[in-house]
Amino acid sequence: MAASGREIFLKFLSGEPLPRPPYVPLLRGITARIGGVPHRELTCDATVWANSLAKTAELLDLDGVVAGFHFSLLAEACGCTLDWVDDRPVVSPLADKPDPAPLRRGRLAGALEATRRIFEVAKCKRGCVAAVNGPLTLAGQLFQAQQAEEGLSELKPALVEVYEEFCKIRPDVVLFMESGPLVAAATAAGGAIPPALKRLYFTLKKIVSYYDIATAVYVQDYDPANVAALAALKMDIYILGPDREGRPPQPETQWALAENAMGIGLGLCPAGLEDCREILDGGGRVFREQPERRFFFTSLGPVRSGHDPQVQRELVKQIHQIRR
Repeated sequence: MAASGREIFLKFLSGEPLPRPPYVPLLRGITARIGGVPHRELTCDATVWANSLAKTAELLDLDGVVAGFHFSLLAEACGCTLDWVDDRPVVSPLADKPDPAPLRRGRLAGALEATRRIFEVAKCKRGCVAAVNGPLTLAGQLFQAQQAEEGLSELKPALVEVYEEFCKIRPDVVLFMESGPLVAAATAAGGAIPPALKRLYFTLKKIVSYYDIATAVYVQDYDPANVAALAALKMDIYILGPDREGRPPQPETQWALAENAMGIGLGLCPAGLEDCREILDGGGRVFREQPERRFFFTSLGPVRSGHDPQVQRELVKQIHQIRR
């Protein structure tokens, strides 16, 4: 009997030999498309959100489900206003001090509830990943660049409260999603990760580890010349999306981050199969010839509503064929 996606993903997390690499893409707009609802309706209704995630994971036969993810959720919870344009939320700058009680504002409580529900359903078959805004993403949405370091300290109590609530749902991994101009600044060529950011990440890792949950960070918009500096965050898992110019990461850059970590997520372009061929083939060779290199496949950035579900289904078929 073939191992379930959950069994394979947990083997990855525990460092055991894998029968094949798992596939755990970053689900976003495609969840609303498969659920048959507008994105706004989905993220405003915990039941619809959880049901759509379950339907998506089942249809695509995923090894793990990523829940709770949207870059606007924490910004809204901290006091930013949203404008919905073409069924997408656009975050407006913060007009006042951040709300000290983010769990009582906006869609965040619903995201927590949807995450709890989908994990209850999915845990028998799939790995469970709770995705939340990272500190840099949120600071960039709430503050001017020159206020970012001070802003990180100001946000710490609210972030700790929110992240701990996601930990209480007991995912297998908590994934911090980092995007925006502060990411490029933090990874600027020749520089080091800002001390305030390292301290905050160490605090977050300590909280997550208390619940015996793995930590992961997804980063896009980074400076590729210095992305190796992210190793200073000491996360268990690293996932690189497109860099600040929209280019995919170089394989050697990703493997460098994996040296002192549990492993990495290799991103497959969700737009088409031909765009994935090089990473699929390279990942297959590494899986067969270098078993000490630990990885799973994910998506190169979020899988959006405009991406074809059939491409995802075909990717799953091809990943299932990879063997040692």
